[in-house]
Parts: sequence; structure tokens; C-alpha cells
Amino acid sequence: MTATDAHRAIDAVWRIESPRLIAAWLMATAKHRAIDLPRRRQMLERKHAEIGRELEARQDETAV
Repeated sequence: MTATDAHRAIDAVWRIESPRLIAAWLMATAKHRAIDLPRRRQMLERKHAEIGRELEARQDETAV
């Protein structure tokens, strides 16, 4: 087997398998994104609540 034959074989395997690999990658990316969006939203809500509590505490301190 020559180097050219090896390259042709690699190219053939890539053409056959790449659609499946790319589809699996897209599915994994979509799954992770679907999981991350609610997690991020939850974290932002917690941070906003924390900032709100800090602002209230500062207002209480300045009011006294």
C-alpha cells in the first residue's frame, strides 16, 4: 500500500463517517446547551437576589 492509497482510504473513511461524527457532536452540543441555559438562569437569579439583599443592607445602614 502506497502513501497515496493510504490517503485515499483515509479520505473514504472520513466521507463515510464524518456525517455521523458531526451529527453526534451537534447533538452533544445541543444537549449541553439545553442543560446550561436553565443553570445559568438560576445562577443569575441567585446573584440578583444577593445583590438586592446587599443593597437593602446598605440602605438600612445608611438610614440608621
